[in-house]
Amino acid sequence: MTSLELPPSSRLVAYLRDSGGREQNLSIAQQEAAIIEWAKGKGHIITRIFKDTRTGTRVAGREQFLEMAEYLDGKTPEAGVVFWEYSRIARDYDDFQYYVADLRRRGYVVHSITDQVPEGLDGRLLESIVAWKNARYSEDLRKNIKRGQQYIVSVHHAKPGGKPATGYRYRLEEIGTRRDGAPHLANKLEPDPVTAPLVRKVFEMRAAGATYSEIHEATHLFDWLVSYSRILYNSVYIGIMTFGGVEYKNFCEPLIDLATWDAAQRVNLARAEAHGSDHPRTVRSRFFLTGLLYCARCGLPMVGRVSHQRKPYTGKYDYYRCQSDGHPPRCGAKMIPKEDLESQVIRVVREQVLNPNVLADIYGEVMAQAEAKHANWEGDLLQKRNSLANLRQQTTRLVAAIRDAGHSPAMLASLADLEAQERALADMLARDEVMPPAILQVDTMELAKEASDALELSNEVEKGIILRGFVKRIRAERNGKLTGELDCYAPGSDAIITVNL
Repeated sequence: MTSLELPPSSRLVAYLRDSGGREQNLSIAQQEAAIIEWAKGKGHIITRIFKDTRTGTRVAGREQFLEMAEYLDGKTPEAGVVFWEYSRIARDYDDFQYYVADLRRRGYVVHSITDQVPEGLDGRLLESIVAWKNARYSEDLRKNIKRGQQYIVSVHHAKPGGKPATGYRYRLEEIGTRRDGAPHLANKLEPDPVTAPLVRKVFEMRAAGATYSEIHEATHLFDWLVSYSRILYNSVYIGIMTFGGVEYKNFCEPLIDLATWDAAQRVNLARAEAHGSDHPRTVRSRFFLTGLLYCARCGLPMVGRVSHQRKPYTGKYDYYRCQSDGHPPRCGAKMIPKEDLESQVIRVVREQVLNPNVLADIYGEVMAQAEAKHANWEGDLLQKRNSLANLRQQTTRLVAAIRDAGHSPAMLASLADLEAQERALADMLARDEVMPPAILQVDTMELAKEASDALELSNEVEKGIILRGFVKRIRAERNGKLTGELDCYAPGSDAIITVNL
């Protein structure tokens, strides 16, 4: 049934939606006035009006539209629903076809007062073309908007919309003239004098190894701890904006220097790889290998589980199980008895990792590497001191030439360049002079004995804390017998020892 077949005094509902654009002939108020006038002219009655102010091509999230679809359940007294135009239903082609067909299957007329669509199959074909045209318009508009935004970002280094990153604020800057002659203003990022110092502190503390809780106590920049991760990975703070999958360097004034950024990212990466091994609940758990233990079969973390033996009840038993056991697809790894695995790990650590002979060999290699770094450091310092002396001699000669013969723009530019190079090299040299490579002085016998005794005498929680000091990862599985590997840091160094369980 089409609108032409409706008898006079038919009851109809109306649906209105704002286009989101600046064309006021599409506003909700004007749509409502036009539909009411159309109904009066046809002798129909508008019983209910549903209105959405939410823009978008799809139906999802439009509460009034969905309420209308639920209301028109095939049992209401209305004969149909009327729209200003079909694009008010949806510009998404599939959404349009689905909801229009659904309403018609329920026996309702679907009518647009501006789209001239005849009766019959020819009208349905034309209606489908109108829906395709609306979808094409939306897609072309989206592409044009994206192209314009990409231009603003790449050419003018301005942000096309949204809130500025914490630590920055917007400064409006004219970047051209619009078609109507009005100035085209764009949002340029500049440091916010209130929040920028706090963002710098966040990165400095993270670079030093601080946790989110410690950073929050010092800055109170956000209400939620998770918000700190959002800025700690955002490259805009070193002047790089990522937009549309493309990086734009020198986009804005950096808040963080590269050295601090790199140090903070190393901490982020280390914490991510730890996979929660230093979380307070994990550290205090009596399953003290949690956070260090991974399934040798599939690589997922293994967690503690208490199994209650029944029929007849004989007590409860502690196991470590692969996390895939509760989340398909399962890897099929068997549970490992807690006591067997923990005692095996402690035994292997004490006998093979905290073995004075093993540690002596490792520290011998570490010492040789450290001494080589120290020798390279001394040679690098000498080279930088010679370069600095050479720059100072060039500056002195150029100053003398300017004094004797007068200056020119080229000579002044050369002098400024030499002075800038001199300052940069002097700063670099000053940092290097106070940061020589560390050379370890370790008593391997004493270190091994202290760590081994601590593992022997500590309780379950303390054992977990001690192991976290030098165990990086444990991989284990039980297939007839307990097998696996331990990756450990040699205590006091970054050298890795891998041993079999």
